Amino acid sequence: MDLELLSRIESVAWASVSRALDLACGTGRIGAWLRSRGVSHVEGVDFTPEMMAQAETRNVYDTLHPADILDSGLPTATFDLVIEVLADEHIKDLAPLYSEAARLAKPAASFVIVGYHSHFLMNGVPTHFDDQEGDPVSIEAYVHLFSDHVKAAHQAGWTLAEMDEGDVDDTWIALKPGWAKYEHQPVSFCMVWSK
Repeated sequence: MDLELLSRIESVAWASVSRALDLACGTGRIGAWLRSRGVSHVEGVDFTPEMMAQAETRNVYDTLHPADILDSGLPTATFDLVIEVLADEHIKDLAPLYSEAARLAKPAASFVIVGYHSHFLMNGVPTHFDDQEGDPVSIEAYVHLFSDHVKAAHQAGWTLAEMDEGDVDDTWIALKPGWAKYEHQPVSFCMVWSK
């Protein structure tokens, strides 16, 4: 859903990024991916202690900050890359996310956002995870059209550099056979913004 889209990005020279910030870093999957692409310094922000504890065990973050991604309190104009993956759909208003990313980013920095496609939410397929008993638990999510992203980004001073979408393909269906009914429907998106 996310790593495949990240691997297709052409406008970010990952190994040239000297300082990256992973907003909503969760368990550290994206931090590990950034390190595997040669990013030399990665910091993470999340407000869930249990997630951050798991992220810390990965040993990929130079610093982990327990904070709200919409108001991190980190220094202005610090990062060459700000990235947020699979969290925007849980934020009611996108404007604070794009504004905070712009505040944290250095001039000429990039903001990469990967999200759960609004198409899936509008078709009644919410974001979810399985609890310890294996039962699906839905997470509160908001539908954000691409125009909502563009408006919030432009208001914060970002310009779209690249965009891609991921759909339910044979690989998805092999992992989740019940998703065959969603074949070829968009499930995720990626946008790269520049200052």
